[in-house]
Amino acid sequence: MSIERALTPRFLHLVLRDSTGAPLANRPFHIVFPDAEPLTGTTDGGGRLSTPVPAGAETATLTVAYRSFALRLDALAPVTHVAGVQARLNHLNFFAGAVDGVHGPRTTAALRAFQAAHALDASGALDAATLDCLTKTYSGQ
Repeated sequence: MSIERALTPRFLHLVLRDSTGAPLANRPFHIVFPDAEPLTGTTDGGGRLSTPVPAGAETATLTVAYRSFALRLDALAPVTHVAGVQARLNHLNFFAGAVDGVHGPRTTAALRAFQAAHALDASGALDAATLDCLTKTYSGQ
């Protein structure tokens, strides 16, 4: 990691939802970054969590709603790459399988399920409407 990158302030922004898609609103969380003091807080009414990331941190452990999650920071590929689509679908509970960059049967099935859930043409293709909806849904807009 470059010195310039390590000194640039970064923030972690997440929208946390339960398995039904409802926001984990007003829930306490605990996040641990390596070599830093643990942080605690509460999600907002929409399930949003926002916290600064210590310089140089590449991983974190988030505990919320009695579950712990290992986070890899800066590991999400762009939504314009199949691996980025797979990761986002997995995070949104549309299981696309391994994040391997291959648009195989699991990715197609996950895309179809996502498209159907968002009133899009359930083709399983990475068309512009799907990428736009995936980007907006993933960012919580």
